[in-house]
Amino acid sequence: MDSTIYVPYHNYIPFVASHGPDTKYVLPSHNYATGKSKMVAWFVSNCQPKGPRMMYVKELSRHIQVRTHII
Repeated sequence: MDSTIYVPYHNYIPFVASHGPDTKYVLPSHNYATGKSKMVAWFVSNCQPKGPRMMYVKELSRHIQVRTHII
């Protein structure tokens, strides 16, 4: 495993119906991209443009190159 943050599917927080695209999530204060030289490949399905995943990857892409693959 070459990733800094490992989160297998069974560790995800269950879906909460009241959470929507405008739900605000706290981003990690630690910059995990510091000192990294490898590009990030992000594979995503059912991509919601206003969702928290997009905000996270937008912030991450300010620090390291992110290549997005929508499946």
